[in-house]
Amino acid sequence: MTTYMIQHVISVVKERSEIFMRKIRELREAQGLSQRDLAYRVGVSLPAIQRLENGEGDPKWSTIEKTANELKVSVDHMMGRNVESLHLAKRFSKEELDLMVKFLEDMRSLYTPGT
Repeated sequence: MTTYMIQHVISVVKERSEIFMRKIRELREAQGLSQRDLAYRVGVSLPAIQRLENGEGDPKWSTIEKTANELKVSVDHMMGRNVESLHLAKRFSKEELDLMVKFLEDMRSLYTPGT
């Protein structure tokens, strides 16, 4: 993988993180939920939801899944995981995109307990 591609993968991860933070807040507010309400439904503390919305810390995968379930969306939607929304198809070939996806999956498996 070239340095350019690695830098771009890092920028994509950062972009997804920003999408994730924004989506949680938007979805929660659209459903009329307070941070406290969402925390209760997900089964985490209020500060845990505040950290999610502020992009602080490293949330457990189970917390991400439970949050998506409570907000009635997929984790993919919350993470901005579609090529069109990130405009990657205009910048990279299918082979390059496949390589980036593999890289991200490998990184997730390194940081996901039990894999």
